[in-house]
Amino acid sequence: MNLLRVLIPIIAMFLAGTAVSKDAGSYPTRPISLVVPFAPGGGSDPLARGIGERLGHLMGQPVVVEYKPGANALIAEGFTARAAPDGYTVLLDTTALALNRARKANTSFDLANDLTPIIMPAWAPHVIVVRAASPHADTNSLIQAMRAEPGKFTYGSFGTGSTSHLAGVLLDSMAGTKSIHVPYRGGAPAIQALLAGDIDMVFGTVPLAMPFIKSGQLKAVAVTSGERVPELPDTPAVAETLAGYEINLWWALLAPSGTPRTVVEALNAAVTQAVRSKELSQRLAPQGYNFTDGSPEEAARFIESEEKKWGRLIQEAGIKLD
Repeated sequence: MNLLRVLIPIIAMFLAGTAVSKDAGSYPTRPISLVVPFAPGGGSDPLARGIGERLGHLMGQPVVVEYKPGANALIAEGFTARAAPDGYTVLLDTTALALNRARKANTSFDLANDLTPIIMPAWAPHVIVVRAASPHADTNSLIQAMRAEPGKFTYGSFGTGSTSHLAGVLLDSMAGTKSIHVPYRGGAPAIQALLAGDIDMVFGTVPLAMPFIKSGQLKAVAVTSGERVPELPDTPAVAETLAGYEINLWWALLAPSGTPRTVVEALNAAVTQAVRSKELSQRLAPQGYNFTDGSPEEAARFIESEEKKWGRLIQEAGIKLD
C-alpha cells in the first residue's frame, strides 16, 4: 500500500509530462495569434506582419496579427498574460515592457512573472520629425527655439510611459527645455496629429516615420541612437549636440508563463530563421529595422537589464511617467 502511494504520483507526473511533450511535438495545429500593443500603422505593424508571414510559412499555420492598443502596452500585456499557455497567443512587445516594470505600473497581473520571453527579434532608433514647413532642421535649432518659449512646443508619443514619451523627457532634462507631452494610442495616430498641425513634433521610430520623410511630408531633425543610421545618413544624432543622449526601441516576443519549453524553443527557432531570412531583411531593413536573435534566457536577461537601467534613470532624473 505504501509503495502504491509512492508510485501513483510518479506515474501521474510521467503521464502528464508525456502529454505535454506530445502536444508540444505537434505544435502548432491551428492559427497563432500575434498580439501587438499599438494601433495599426505604427512602427510595430510592419515587423509584426513580416514576422507573422514568415512564421506562418515556416510553421505551417496562419499567424493572425491582433491589435490591442492602449495604456502603453499594458492592455496587450494583460491580455497575453491571461491567455492559455499553449503557444497560440504570443505578444510582440516593445521597450514599453521594461518601462512598465521599471515604473511599477499598477496591474492585475505580474509583469515580471506572468510573461515568458522567447526572443528579441529587432530594434530601431527613434527620429524626431517635424512638418516639412517647420523652420527647424537640426537639434540645436529646435533646442534654441524651445528654450526661448518654454512650454510652447508640443510633442506626440505612442503612449504615456513609452520610449517616445521618455525620449522627450530626456531631451527636456538634458537640454534644459520644457515641452508639452501629448500621448496617443500608437505611433500612427501621433504622426497623423503632426501632419494635421495639432502638435509640433513626434519622437517616432525610424520605420514609422520613414515613408513620410521620403514623401517630403515630414522632416527628420535627429535620430535618437548614439550614432547616425544608414537609413538616414544625413540626419545627425541628438548625441552630436547633447553628448550621451541615446534611446532606442526594441521588440521582444513573449508568451504566457507556463507555456511548455518545447513550444518556446519551437517559436524561438522559427523566429530566428525568420529574422535571418533574406526576404525579411530585404523587405524591412531599408525601413530602419535592425534584426537580432538569441535564446529565451538572453532575452529575459536583457529585459531585466533594461528595467534596471530605465528604473535608475527615472528615479535619478525625477521623471514622472504618470
